[in-house]
Amino acid sequence: MEKDNDASVRQLHGVDVWGNTSTYSGDECVDWFGSVTGTTDYETYTVAGNMLEGKSVIEAISDEYVATAETEQSFEKRLIAALQAGEDAGGDKRAGNAQSAALKIYDPENPRLYHDLRVDDHEDPVAELRRVYDVARQDDEQWKEEFPEAVLQRTL
Repeated sequence: MEKDNDASVRQLHGVDVWGNTSTYSGDECVDWFGSVTGTTDYETYTVAGNMLEGKSVIEAISDEYVATAETEQSFEKRLIAALQAGEDAGGDKRAGNAQSAALKIYDPENPRLYHDLRVDDHEDPVAELRRVYDVARQDDEQWKEEFPEAVLQRTL
């Protein structure tokens, strides 16, 4: 961040392979902004956001993510459900709902078509992300059946 001239308006958060968390919110991010970190019996996570209705948005995301930790839902479905919980808690303060929604998972052992999705400028981007995810998941299954030798390539 020290090399970024705009670090004061950036947010960065993540979890490393050992479960250590890191969160950063520049002091000029648009209110409300902030982050939470937490753990379940299985994993460590972070949630961050800015331009939100309030802290209750990221708390709702965190609560939903924890609530689904012991379910059989896939990781990506848990993330989409958590995004929806954030929307339901007020979401983006600018428009009453999110302006975009994205799902990006890097899994070098198991890359999938539905690991890198984005919806921008949509009336209900979280619902649209869920729909696009379902379509991409179906397409992924068809690819595996038709081209079992194909290797999906991923780039960062």
